[in-house]
Amino acid sequence: SFITLAETIDIFCEFFEVAIHQILYVRGIYPQELFERRQKYGIPVRMSRHPELNEYILSTIHQFREWMNQDILERIAVVFVHPERHPLEKFVFEVQAVPSGARTESRSLADIEATLRTFLVKVNLIDAALAPLPQDCTFTVIAYAKKDQTSDQWVRAESELDMPDSNILPIRSYDSGLMRMQLFIEESEAKVALS
Repeated sequence: SFITLAETIDIFCEFFEVAIHQILYVRGIYPQELFERRQKYGIPVRMSRHPELNEYILSTIHQFREWMNQDILERIAVVFVHPERHPLEKFVFEVQAVPSGARTESRSLADIEATLRTFLVKVNLIDAALAPLPQDCTFTVIAYAKKDQTSDQWVRAESELDMPDSNILPIRSYDSGLMRMQLFIEESEAKVALS
């Protein structure tokens, strides 16, 4: 059976949660012991066991879902930040609902999950292609909205988190018939110079 737009949004949000955990694990900004092995989309993934980190990720996903349902979310970025507050690397997910006139028949759940699995496999392998992150870096999750949106949980991103001089590494794109998603990584020139 085929998936509705609301179901597709739920699936994508679940994927974003898993992907954020996996990105944090792969990029190594927390000790590996903080993560436990789980199974998702037929492959092993790592999920944090830290309650505060998990709550932060879940609260971001809640807002993503709300904005996706309103069709105002453009991008989600996991940004790794140097201790001196300049961004070093961004994992960027561009998301877009396909306009109703351009929609094709939605994909099956099995097809969507197979594609999301390939995204996670690519995330697992990307570490070898990226310069290492400094030991004391942190991360933040940024949501880019189509319109000027406000939320009790979100504040306007600082322009200092922009990365005008960066290398872009495309990872994967997908069109479910109802939603489109593209993943790419921005790596700052400053980070490459640190290596």
